[in-house]
Amino acid sequence: MDCTSTFRSLRKTCSSSYRCRSAFKLLQLNDKISGGIFKPGDIVVDCGAAPGSWCQVASSLTNCNNNFKASNNQNKGLVIGLDLLNFAPLPGVITYCGVDLNNWSECINLINQSISNHFNNNDNGRVDIVLSDIAPNVSGMREIDIPAMMTLAYNILRVSLSECNLLSLLCNNLFILFNI
Repeated sequence: MDCTSTFRSLRKTCSSSYRCRSAFKLLQLNDKISGGIFKPGDIVVDCGAAPGSWCQVASSLTNCNNNFKASNNQNKGLVIGLDLLNFAPLPGVITYCGVDLNNWSECINLINQSISNHFNNNDNGRVDIVLSDIAPNVSGMREIDIPAMMTLAYNILRVSLSECNLLSLLCNNLFILFNI
């Protein structure tokens, strides 16, 4: 890809350290919400994390990389990325590749294990934010693609309801399902 492209977002991606343009979509959403989505110390799960740009944003804004000097680990966040696809690890992010998000019970076990390890087996945390920018492999046949997307969204919602705090956030990006 040529970085001299006239598209601003492509130029931004080329000049930034983010893995893809969707990082800017999440940053823009974070800026539009009063107080932002992310806070230092938040526990974030990214379902469908590959290639990792949303994990990059979350880790920088939740102090997952210890960007922010705290007297203790109280403000150190945790970011967990789950995906069926393989992707390169990110500093400070726990990544699980080869995870089928339709197997929501496996996802819940991995999340619980990660939180337990992060907090040294103290039950200090529940998930604050569940992110998903996932889409199934599309076939071009609406009668197959729409149910596949809805099943993924439903399973991510099941993970969210099982693992999240009462006042947590589910940010799920569904692709457009309607003909206009």
